[in-house]
Amino acid sequence: MKKIMFLIMALMLVGCKVDSPETISEEYLFETDDLGFVADIADVPTNYADANYGLVNTVGAVPVASTAGGGFSDPGINAYWLTVDNHSDDAFNYIYKKLEGLTANTTFKGTLTVKGMTPYDKNSMGIGGSPASSVFVKAGVISADPVPTTVPTGGVDYYRITTFDKGNQSNSGADLATVGTLADDQIAIEGTEYFKVNYTVEVEFTTDTDGNAYIVVGYDSGFEGVNIFGITEIKLDATEEIETDEE
Repeated sequence: MKKIMFLIMALMLVGCKVDSPETISEEYLFETDDLGFVADIADVPTNYADANYGLVNTVGAVPVASTAGGGFSDPGINAYWLTVDNHSDDAFNYIYKKLEGLTANTTFKGTLTVKGMTPYDKNSMGIGGSPASSVFVKAGVISADPVPTTVPTGGVDYYRITTFDKGNQSNSGADLATVGTLADDQIAIEGTEYFKVNYTVEVEFTTDTDGNAYIVVGYDSGFEGVNIFGITEIKLDATEEIETDEE
């Protein structure tokens, strides 16, 4: 009887096809290089450079132009700084990275972690809202190229997000989640005027027909002054969702 049961179990295992799932484990520390991340902005006029938006998205020390108005000093910690003087009261300032070489049309599930800092205290107030609690951090992984497009709005050309759904300010979209604000769970960085902020979100995404996907992290701001967010680390861990075929 034992031999018969063993034979049945062996036949069952032969009949089950189990593939090893594809995994993604990427960690990016923004110390001196952009690591392939590209910065962009949306929900602002296309002539924002002439409208004194003061956009400075750069890796390294905090941009002086972004901190001068607030009187903030350099924290001595490098990051991917996303800074803009948000005259539109709705700027979406973000970075993204293309992931290539994945299996095409494949669904992955996992977690995306974002670590950063801001000089604005959680109780701070400002024009139109708080520079901390009115700045909504968004993160996700998508299959569409996240470059903004030009859309006429009220007789003015604006850069808008049309290839994916990011939601609006505090509301999450179908593709990007609102993971918190710059006021959430702040931890003071000793010897500086800055505060650490950390976020983790569960992600599910499907690669495109070429096996590409895009990590997107940024903020959707309701604060009309100078927004300052330094991203120090982004980490993605995800595993392919596969089904076991039984013949």
